[in-house]
Amino acid sequence: MMTARIRRGILIFLFLVATSTIFVGCDEAETEEDSSTEAAAESEAATEEEEAEDEIDKLDWTFQRTSDDLPEPIQYAFNADDAYGFGVYQDAGMTLMTRYATDEAIDFVGATQMNLFFAGVPFENDLARDQGDSYLRLFSAPIEPGEKSLTRPPFGDEYYISYDDFNISLTPGEETRQIEEFETSQHLLDITYKRRKFDEQDTVTDEDSQHIRAVLWATDKLPYTPAFLLVMRVERGTALSIDNTEEGVDDYLYNQLKDELPQIGHVLAVELYDGDGDEPVYEMSAANIENVELLDFALEPKPIIDIP
Repeated sequence: MMTARIRRGILIFLFLVATSTIFVGCDEAETEEDSSTEAAAESEAATEEEEAEDEIDKLDWTFQRTSDDLPEPIQYAFNADDAYGFGVYQDAGMTLMTRYATDEAIDFVGATQMNLFFAGVPFENDLARDQGDSYLRLFSAPIEPGEKSLTRPPFGDEYYISYDDFNISLTPGEETRQIEEFETSQHLLDITYKRRKFDEQDTVTDEDSQHIRAVLWATDKLPYTPAFLLVMRVERGTALSIDNTEEGVDDYLYNQLKDELPQIGHVLAVELYDGDGDEPVYEMSAANIENVELLDFALEPKPIIDIP
């Protein structure tokens, strides 16, 4: 007959066995859970690394020679006679720009982040500005021809305005111009469009025609860059339109010309005219053009965004 002491011993043994099994089961479950978590973390890390590599492929750019046939890097300045000018560094496929005080040397590497502008291969030849956490593609908010937008002037009644009937032509001229060591050819840009104002009843209250002419002096000895348009936009508030309140029109004109402009070469000088006027309302020319060493500079891999 089993004594109470023996029965108590058997019960304790069974309890310990059961408890040990539970703990072992928990350890196995935790091990499986840990393995699953680690696998998920590794997968997520791999995905992020692949995305980062893709982004670097698109955006990372180190200035370098890709062929002995390419021209050597050059540096020059627009508006070098003013208090502030624009420094331009041009290498094959890439442009770097910064605004600088002309009584100091141009410094691209030491320029503040918000004072750096880019154009070239990573940006599909568009202009972009470093916004800190991203690159902002300039000229990326064009108007839609004929579309009415509401305007609220500081004084007077609000009204609607539209722009349409655009005619844009870029044709070769007959003259040449020597700009330091480069002989440039003449290209004639002619732009017309209509601006209409409407009241709340959709009645046209005002209509006028805009006419802009520009003479572009370009060389085919250097790669194309839209650097000259950035200088005009910053200095005048607009690059290709007369009214500096019409950024959307400016963006539209640029986007209509962006496929043609690279065909004329590297623009080193501009004369801009209002309509049929004889005197330019704005002009600029490259100065201090010189060959320089390769710039030790690489773009950070950041997203490229359009103007909201």
